[in-house]
Amino acid sequence: MPEKKISQDLHPDHILIVDDVDRNIQLLAEILISNGYNISPANSGEEALDALKIKPYPDLILLDIMMPGLSGIDVCKIIKADPEKREIPVIFLTAKAETESIVEGFKSGASDYLTKPFKAEELLARVRVQLENIHLRREVLAVNKSLEANVAAREQLLSIIAHDLKSPLGSLLGLSQLYAEGGKFSDLESLSEFAKVANNSIKNILDLLSNLLSWARLQSGHMKLNPVRIDFIQLLGNIINLLKTTAEQKEISINVMSSNPVFVQADMNMIETVFRNLISNAIKFTNTGGKVEINFLSKGDEVEISVRDNGVGMSPQIIGDLFKVDVRHQSQGTRKEKGTGLGLVLCKDMVEKNNGTIRAESTQGSGSVFYVTLKAS
Repeated sequence: MPEKKISQDLHPDHILIVDDVDRNIQLLAEILISNGYNISPANSGEEALDALKIKPYPDLILLDIMMPGLSGIDVCKIIKADPEKREIPVIFLTAKAETESIVEGFKSGASDYLTKPFKAEELLARVRVQLENIHLRREVLAVNKSLEANVAAREQLLSIIAHDLKSPLGSLLGLSQLYAEGGKFSDLESLSEFAKVANNSIKNILDLLSNLLSWARLQSGHMKLNPVRIDFIQLLGNIINLLKTTAEQKEISINVMSSNPVFVQADMNMIETVFRNLISNAIKFTNTGGKVEINFLSKGDEVEISVRDNGVGMSPQIIGDLFKVDVRHQSQGTRKEKGTGLGLVLCKDMVEKNNGTIRAESTQGSGSVFYVTLKAS
């Protein structure tokens, strides 16, 4: 009986040979092993079904029709009735006189048959055809699955956009209607509150549209990667100046925990968008008087940049769904600030576009930290 031999360097394909005659298995195994295939033997239909209880399943089955106990036809019917195994191609091994059995074999779900005594060239040709077919089928299924996931993600994305546009537009509509109908403001304070609500609504709309445009351009391939050497400390200075007013309103300090130069190789616009989102989120979810810290860790030819806050933190469930476009996050900032629902999804896509990684850690009540790894320059 031939032992299972693995020849992964030549073929990753695994073939199960089922025949009650040892000599037949030996002949098949010698031909297949000499051509680099990985094979497993079974001496009966029952033994074959036992072998199919263990994953990974074989890529192809060579199955004798006439065997004591369970025949090849019986085994094939059982395999094809199992949703997990029905796609495995089966080539029947049959004698020349078994014409009726061949017809019955095709009816049971077989993909092909091989007549004994067989020639090595014919065996290899038929095996190759069936393996190429199964690989092609798997590729098509993978593409279909990806397309289905993309459709679901885009449907959820449209839902996010509709919801997040409706809220600020509704606020603006209500305020403008009040003013149009002759609403009076008793003092400057009430007028100021009106202006703040209108300003926040407009800002939320602009943020959403900006993130949406960036994400759409990235997905369509219209946002081209232009990696350059970035002075990261200078880039952070520009971002912090942009967010300075928002941070000061909540008395939040933003500290860059490095006095040394830090250079990375990445697309300037993408990385600025990423860290503007991360630092803005840190401010949003940190209570008044809190702090945001940005630190750096050299890892060989990479730099890990962390954005840490001591804010409200997140649950493990939220952490697990942070970067998924098809999951909506309902979290609001410590002053009821609203997000666009796209920021972290956009961050992930942009970081990965630059061959980097992004991850998050958090403890509820103790804050969050986001880690971004980029190529050092």
